[in-house]
Amino acid sequence: MTTRKTDQKQGSEAAAVTMPVDATMAGMQTRMAQMMTGNAELARRWMDGWARMMTELLDFSGRRMQANFETLERTARCQDPGEALRMQMSSVETAVRVYADEAGRLYELCSKTSEDCIKAFDGAHDETTQAPRPEPRQAAE
Repeated sequence: MTTRKTDQKQGSEAAAVTMPVDATMAGMQTRMAQMMTGNAELARRWMDGWARMMTELLDFSGRRMQANFETLERTARCQDPGEALRMQMSSVETAVRVYADEAGRLYELCSKTSEDCIKAFDGAHDETTQAPRPEPRQAAE
């Protein structure tokens, strides 16, 4: 009989020692599942954003090619070198402005994609297992 009490005592001591490890492992498994779910959504949003950017770049390239062809046609019809030079200068000024505008559009698409990806990652955590986040502090008035 003393063996059983000793075995029971050792079993409860072992359980006490392994309990924090078991709890940590369970928490890690839960977090891993959340992370894997979040990564799938994150990947989907990243690919959607990438597709929007590629579509924008292809559309922009098509518009620029068309504008370049039109400039070449107008240049070919010029009657004097001064007119051709003015047309080329105007074309260069327009191209600089159009490329700057396109850079702004691409920046906006990249920002939106980044924001969507961050939301997907933050939203991947189950509300019931996530500790509440503190509210942002308001500036003192």
